[in-house]
Amino acid sequence: MNKQIERPTESGVERSILGWLSSIPGLPEPLQWNAYGLEEGEGAALLDKRYDRDKGEVIYWNLLRERLIQINEEVTEENVGPVITALRREMSYDGLMAGNQGLHQLLIEGQPFEPKRSNGTTKRSYARLIDFRNPGRNRFDAVSQMRVTRGHSIRPDVTLLVNGIPLVQMELKSLAQDNDYTDAIADLREYEEKVPRFFYPTLLNVAADTEELRYGAVGAPEKFYFPWSKAPGRFQVEGQPMKQATWALLNPETLLDILQGYVFYEREEGGDSKIVPRHMQYYAVREVLGRVREGETRRGLVWHTQGSGKSYTMLYAAKNLLEGPILGSPQIFLVVDTDKLARQMETTLSRIGFDRSVVAQSIDHLGRLIGQGQSRLVLTTIQ
Repeated sequence: MNKQIERPTESGVERSILGWLSSIPGLPEPLQWNAYGLEEGEGAALLDKRYDRDKGEVIYWNLLRERLIQINEEVTEENVGPVITALRREMSYDGLMAGNQGLHQLLIEGQPFEPKRSNGTTKRSYARLIDFRNPGRNRFDAVSQMRVTRGHSIRPDVTLLVNGIPLVQMELKSLAQDNDYTDAIADLREYEEKVPRFFYPTLLNVAADTEELRYGAVGAPEKFYFPWSKAPGRFQVEGQPMKQATWALLNPETLLDILQGYVFYEREEGGDSKIVPRHMQYYAVREVLGRVREGETRRGLVWHTQGSGKSYTMLYAAKNLLEGPILGSPQIFLVVDTDKLARQMETTLSRIGFDRSVVAQSIDHLGRLIGQGQSRLVLTTIQ
């Protein structure tokens, strides 16, 4: 048994994880989770009472109302009401993945609205739901047993909220009670089916028991739940993989970074799927971005094992370079060494809707693309 688990029961795992979340090393106080549920009982009930949340609602609207005013200069007590009303309307989707993709776009781009200027005219603007530029201005709450009733009643063991919006759902089990993380995954998938609205804003799910912790994207089957096995030095805990994974993956800085720059939705015949990074992809891209930021011009090497997702590592890097502030308006070249790989990558670009991309069809075409210098991803072969 993991010696850091308070007790070898589901409630023991729950309180241990809440405790870890409330004291993540190396982070200032504004980036720590406010933990509700360290004592007996439903921690979410305390937040429910404070912000008057109806059990049918999946967002703490009164809390979000406060934060919208705090993090948006143009949102005021006078105009926040219509913004909240518009956000409520955005919660109507047909199906889990459509809702998740719609809310993801809203979390990244903000809610459009038209504040009045001093001269009485209006202008189109966007109310940010999350402040990505200054993460410490957001509010981070980790609550136990957040109950939602919409036809069915579900209650994940721990929910992580940013500005009152649920970004992570956690289900926890105990080996001592003859359940493991696979049972937790089954429960999460059942929750997604019964009350999909609760998972519209969710970035990822976490399933754990007294020994193992796995995470997966919303809608992912069990085979796509993975461990988060690596961590920067400040989050490393010798012999405590669950605590290390909790700190490394679920700290607010990393979660917001993944939310903003490491999510794809892939179109498939059986339905769309959501893709979030594995630890090796995330940290490899962070290294790439760091070297670019520092102006390092020497060649770099990222070593991958077979099946570790090198294609998505390259696409995550390209996405962050194209959309981030590091290079301004770069032209990115993705060079592969076979026509087969080029076709595979072209298919992947199409499936994930990577709009800022083009495939070089010949040497002459490549030359024209280089000459145009348009800020986008250019896929070509080494030949």
